[in-house]
Amino acid sequence: MTGDPSITVEPDTVNPGDTVTVEGEGFDPGTTVTVEITDEDGNVIGTIEGIEVDENGEFTVEWTVPEGVDPGVLTVTATDDHDPDSSASASLTVAEPTGVAAAGGKPSGGLAATGAGSTALAIAAGLIMLLGAGTLIAGKRRRGDTV
Repeated sequence: MTGDPSITVEPDTVNPGDTVTVEGEGFDPGTTVTVEITDEDGNVIGTIEGIEVDENGEFTVEWTVPEGVDPGVLTVTATDDHDPDSSASASLTVAEPTGVAAAGGKPSGGLAATGAGSTALAIAAGLIMLLGAGTLIAGKRRRGDTV
């Protein structure tokens, strides 16, 4: 064994659909590890098997946080497939949704949704135009002009 195993997860705060990089070191060279991701209740969210450890005792693997994962802290654990006592863990935080995404719409890039939507503005503009046309016609009829 090369030393005490350790892992890092970058970035350590994500949204569902984001990809993280899990890096490990201090594992036995030439072995394989399994990375398991669990939620706060211990439910398995994801598993990556057969990750090869290089000659320096290191590995790197990417994982995409599934859509629909609840906000909270996930535990990422890498375990040597040949020596289950050789493992390391790190935390990964799934952030609370913000902006339009929190209301069930499309992601807003983190900005809050404010003001009226374009559909509401188009309807209002149409109604104002109809009201103006009606006023113009009514005015001409009162004066006796032909429409």
